[in-house]
Amino acid sequence: MTDLEAAAIMSRVRKAGKMEAMERLAKRVDQIRDDALDYRVQTGLISKEEADEWRSTYQFYVPLRGFKETGTDAIPERMNRSGGGINVRGRESKQAFGRRSQADSPLAYLILQAEEAIIRGETNIVAARFYNLAKANPDKEFWSINKPTVRQRMNEESGLVESYTTYNLLAEDKDWTVSAKINGREVRVTMNKENLDARRLADAMRNLTQHQLDWVTLHMGKVNRFLSAVNTSYNPEFIITNAFRDLQTATFNLSGESVKGIVRGTLKDYRKALAASTKGAFGKHSGEWGKWYDEFVMNGGRVYFNKVENVEEIKKRIASAAEMAKAKAGEGGPRLQAKRLFLAGRDMIENLNNGVENAVRLSVYKNAREAGLTPAQAASIAKNVTVNFNRRGTAGPAMNAAYLFFNASVQGSARILMALRSPRVRKMVAGVMIAAAAAEILNAMMSADDDDGESIYDKIPAFEKSRNIILMMPDGKSYIKIPMPYGYNAFWEAGRSAAEIARRGGDRWLETMGQFAGTVADAFNPIGGSDSLLNILSPTITDPIVDLTLNKDFTGKPIMPNQSPYGPEEPDNQRYFNSVGPHWRAITDFFNSATGGDEVMPGAVDVSPETLEYLAGTVVGSAGGFLDRIVNLTTKGFDDTEEVTANDIPLARKVVGGKPSWVDKASYYDRVKRVEQEVSYVEDYLDAGNSDDARSYAEKNRNILTLEGAAKQAKKDMRDVRKARREIETARERGQIDDATYRQKKEVIDRADKLVVTEFNTAWNQAMQSGE
Repeated sequence: MTDLEAAAIMSRVRKAGKMEAMERLAKRVDQIRDDALDYRVQTGLISKEEADEWRSTYQFYVPLRGFKETGTDAIPERMNRSGGGINVRGRESKQAFGRRSQADSPLAYLILQAEEAIIRGETNIVAARFYNLAKANPDKEFWSINKPTVRQRMNEESGLVESYTTYNLLAEDKDWTVSAKINGREVRVTMNKENLDARRLADAMRNLTQHQLDWVTLHMGKVNRFLSAVNTSYNPEFIITNAFRDLQTATFNLSGESVKGIVRGTLKDYRKALAASTKGAFGKHSGEWGKWYDEFVMNGGRVYFNKVENVEEIKKRIASAAEMAKAKAGEGGPRLQAKRLFLAGRDMIENLNNGVENAVRLSVYKNAREAGLTPAQAASIAKNVTVNFNRRGTAGPAMNAAYLFFNASVQGSARILMALRSPRVRKMVAGVMIAAAAAEILNAMMSADDDDGESIYDKIPAFEKSRNIILMMPDGKSYIKIPMPYGYNAFWEAGRSAAEIARRGGDRWLETMGQFAGTVADAFNPIGGSDSLLNILSPTITDPIVDLTLNKDFTGKPIMPNQSPYGPEEPDNQRYFNSVGPHWRAITDFFNSATGGDEVMPGAVDVSPETLEYLAGTVVGSAGGFLDRIVNLTTKGFDDTEEVTANDIPLARKVVGGKPSWVDKASYYDRVKRVEQEVSYVEDYLDAGNSDDARSYAEKNRNILTLEGAAKQAKKDMRDVRKARREIETARERGQIDDATYRQKKEVIDRADKLVVTEFNTAWNQAMQSGE
């Protein structure tokens, strides 16, 4: 840029009255530059003398890199520019050669330099400590400090071979060496590659076997990171479940630590720590707890995820921040204001989740420090009190790319096994199992019976019981649920399952044990637990295909009512449970009608509303599910024919529940299918001429086969209900009936639908009880 061009820019700034604001901004930019340089001195990357020399070279320094016309120059994949792992080598700056072309964004490159200073500095702190450790513990068979190497060379003057010593890093030692800088001077620790333990240490320090991610794995990882965010950080309901789980996990894990009073102190201070951690996430902490929070963060106790950006990403972030500033000032159109509100809401939820995530850790840190531990010791206990998301093995990135939450599951399981070494924790686990058995019996006693004679408690899905402590309310119909921590929930489920087998008896123990096995697999299997081997092995990105093929979601619940294999198939747009959102039904009805279908014949686009709801929930995760429930609740609120249950209410559904609206109909479809299947087996024996086998099989399954007539009648009645439903839907679409008449008729049909389901389920329950 010429002086004339620069003067023109300055003139425009003055005329616009923005010079004072620009000067304030310039001071902030200069502060970033100076802080980055100071941090390089503080962490030993350069000496103070070298930093002073840098400052005296230029009056006003900003980096001039990249090319404005063609984009930025190449950015190294590793910000420490020194190879893999903990290793710091090379110059801290690039030599300035001068240029004739205009540079790319100096501000973006200045931020990049600051980020690089932080990453290289923090890496160097670890490398320097490693060097000091080796220096304090000399062992030539294991490692060497600034390894000297004796080499041979020809002396041209004498014509003889002579030996000489070099302290340079040799290519053959490169992978086995950790380099660090102390006051700007490079020092090295070289592991003995002939020593197996030293090789393992070099592997850990230098990530020699770190998996390189190919293109497919890299992009699968991006998908899983998005799914992780929408199911945790961006999900308002995760705030509730995470708080309950973290407190319980911390209670167990801290009980195995030899720090006096830390469990009681942590629980006592949790409320204050939660407030301080949440304020800290928003950058507004103060007072005594604010000081604890700062110390906690500076010593590494907080779980945090850093994203290393390239220049293009930094430029986009700067542009986005400027755009949001305009929106905050009231500038920009409705689109920009909507975007600002969306991002503000997302950031608020993320900060709240971050506050909860680190609250118990902050409380642990403060109590560990007051118990006499050093900041480093307290931070280590705090960081590992639940799942340490920042720890992973060499295969971690690849496995996380394939299976959602793989690393968190491995770390959580390892932490539980570590805690179980403590006799005190083992006693607590035994107490949990006893309490679970008692709660199972008490809940069964308090539960009311539903219209079909079955206990409402027994209708609570197994998935719900395996993830939550269930406590039936005095009305016998609703219940309180307390989310349990992953892993430890398996011990609760063990006690509950034992009591359920004793309580229900009969051949249902197989079902209960199958559900318990699924809970254990889900709790400790890092690639997920499921009834289906295909689901277990399937990468997360292909799970929706498997789920829709098997017609089961991750909880084992059918996504849509199953087609009967012994009758005419229903159009998919007519296969849904009453709990599905009315807006999804409207969408599928529209597509079916628009592509030539009607209430009987499917159109070219024939999709169940349950499928759309499931896919939408998969793509946008729990955060999207939260918004969908708000829409669904609003829609149902304006329709007095729709039933609203505790499970429909966002946030509240995480701590209170009731019988799911889909459970009776799902049981009805499964049971009718079971009756038809058993009848078909008997007929197959008879067709094959095996009358004795047919008689034996019929006797063994007598209680189910007695329901053949009831199943046929129920299917006929359900067809009549669906026919009546199609007729009023068509009449409303054609304007033949008004909304009031439609709602009145729909209410009658819904009651008839429920009656068919209730009568058959009642017959089934009676048959099962008589067969026990």
